[in-house]
Amino acid sequence: MKIYFIVKPLSVIVFKKLQKSIEKTFDKKKYSLNILNTLNNGHAIDLAQKAISENANLIVACGGDGTINEVAQVLVETKIPLAIIPLGSGNGIARH
Repeated sequence: MKIYFIVKPLSVIVFKKLQKSIEKTFDKKKYSLNILNTLNNGHAIDLAQKAISENANLIVACGGDGTINEVAQVLVETKIPLAIIPLGSGNGIARH
């Protein structure tokens, strides 16, 4: 199973903690894990399209409402599920 994590830029310390948590949670024998960092606004769209083209089974948006929105809009016409790890300052979507 291919899982793509699309991550809004975080501090190095927070990113390392997230990466360690992901690798600890998922068995590398069962899952192919791909952690992709966004570089700017709109980049999550490109990364989600890349994940789709590489036959992702699950895409995880790690960030705030903007990151989640960018990833979700690409997944609308697909059957690929979206998971969310809320890391934004407001997290309006996660709160609702």
